Amino acid sequence: MGELKWFLGIRVIRNRSQGKLWLCQDSYVEKITHKYNLQFQKPSLTPIPTDPLMPNTGQATPQQIHGYQGKTGSINYATTHTRPDAARAASNLAEFSTNPSQQHLDVADQAILYLNSIRHYAIEFSASANNQEITIV
Repeated sequence: MGELKWFLGIRVIRNRSQGKLWLCQDSYVEKITHKYNLQFQKPSLTPIPTDPLMPNTGQATPQQIHGYQGKTGSINYATTHTRPDAARAASNLAEFSTNPSQQHLDVADQAILYLNSIRHYAIEFSASANNQEITIV
């Protein structure tokens, strides 16, 4: 079967001589950026604004709810596998999945744009004789 290169949308890069393995979801993040038509938007430097998200005072339409849940699910998939730096944003966004406002939809877009702006980052696993280290590079 050969050496593992891809697994569930995760690119696997290995350097056996250094005892290192990297997991990267650059292709997946690029795919969701295109899916939600965000490829031409300005990149985001943070996954979520510092201001707290407030509940929606109105009622979201079923289409808004469905779209929002799709976005937050896509963000969550990336954060649970290779992008723990945006996990807090995914968790905060998920709180509003039953009644999102326009602000929530905009922040979900911001999280996707953040992931896209650093899509080539990877989580690194390094093995040594003494311990294992995990870093994001």
